[in-house]
Amino acid sequence: MFDDWIDVLLSGSLEIKLPQIAATSGSTPPMQGSGTISWDADSGIRIQAVTDGARGLDSLFSGVVPMPGTLIPHSEYLTFSGQTQHGWDVSTCPTNRDGIHLNSASPEVVWDLQTHGLTLEHKTSDEAKRRIRILMGPLPQGGWTRFSDIEDNNPFFGGKSGSRDWLYSRGEFGEVAARRRSDEWFEVVVLPADDKALGEAHVIITAVARAFGFILGRRSAIRGHEEINGGKTTRVLDTRQRVSTTNTILPPLGWQSTYMGNVEPLLGPTIDFFLTELGEKVASYLYVCWDAADNAHATQLAISSICVEGLLKLAAKMMGPAEPDDCDADLAALGAWIATKPAGFSPQFLARLVGMRPTFSSLSPKDIFRDWIRRGVLGVTVDDMKAWSETRNPSAHGKLSTTVDSQPKLQDRVTRHARVQSVLNRIILKLIGYTGEYIDYSRPGHFPAVFPSEPVPPSEGVTP
Repeated sequence: MFDDWIDVLLSGSLEIKLPQIAATSGSTPPMQGSGTISWDADSGIRIQAVTDGARGLDSLFSGVVPMPGTLIPHSEYLTFSGQTQHGWDVSTCPTNRDGIHLNSASPEVVWDLQTHGLTLEHKTSDEAKRRIRILMGPLPQGGWTRFSDIEDNNPFFGGKSGSRDWLYSRGEFGEVAARRRSDEWFEVVVLPADDKALGEAHVIITAVARAFGFILGRRSAIRGHEEINGGKTTRVLDTRQRVSTTNTILPPLGWQSTYMGNVEPLLGPTIDFFLTELGEKVASYLYVCWDAADNAHATQLAISSICVEGLLKLAAKMMGPAEPDDCDADLAALGAWIATKPAGFSPQFLARLVGMRPTFSSLSPKDIFRDWIRRGVLGVTVDDMKAWSETRNPSAHGKLSTTVDSQPKLQDRVTRHARVQSVLNRIILKLIGYTGEYIDYSRPGHFPAVFPSEPVPPSEGVTP
């Protein structure tokens, strides 16, 4: 039916004719007919069909109209399925009920509506080893590490050439290779290890996209994929991720020689990490940072500092501290003092002190920073903590600046932001278990440095 699925995805267009198509919604009997599903990269996926069932639509639309803002269960959405003449089973993602045309004198329903994805499946007798191919974008800014030799057998214009256009990495999950396919898109091939039960394809694909996203400093968009697994081939088109951000957050390897020399050693372990439960939690913070990269700088500052706060608390479970420095005896004494209702303090003030007691018994970001500075963890310094605090506190207390600062003040904000992002990268690199070069954005000039760094001598009097 299709010569190569990745080529189809790259072309940006597709048309599937379905001699038999069924529209279903919840417990309503399927409405049978025929139709066409077409896709254009600019306008999306379009379903055009004619089915029976006009008389049964009354029950489908007779329910109470939901209030605005109320979620509609997917069971009430429409799903279309059918089979092509070449034996491919086709199904669409659930879509809403817009795009229905009825004629009171006709028993037929005319459908013309949009959906955001479709799946094609085909069974074969070939028990092939599992293989996943993904079309992703945008291209890595740092380029590619390996050469392809190209030979043109044209009798008049033949010749040989080479192009640096791909990279390769290996992890516990298996093998992964990526190759440039156009000015916007690259193809990723994943060969899962035989002894790894990695589950659904979308789990692996999501981990791969997150790994590239972390290394490149931006969300990776996925147009679709193909999975060959045993005797079944599955092809997926997904139009939900049409664009990525124009800008990036500061990537851990930068964009030049440090990236080229370390992208392959980092990629495999990063995919392994994002297949874990901890990686899932870390990714939730990265998505927020990536999506804010095109926002105003004040927004980026707030988002980065909030995400570092969350990552500090995640990392503290592995790297310490386990609990704050506050002594239980101190908290008990405070509670006993408040219970005496000391003179000179209003009941409201004493009630606020009672409400603050839990904050003394839980780890704060500054508790973690101070502990790491004292122990030399990740090379974190007092300046790093001050940069985070001076970035985080204004946003936490509703003091975001919308005015244009003087150049020195703006430079201070940019420098603080670089330090905050450097802490973010170091935490994630440590959780991944990476060793090698990275870019230390806390240093002027953003020079390469060795990770993990040599332990920093303990700092005395860490009180900021």
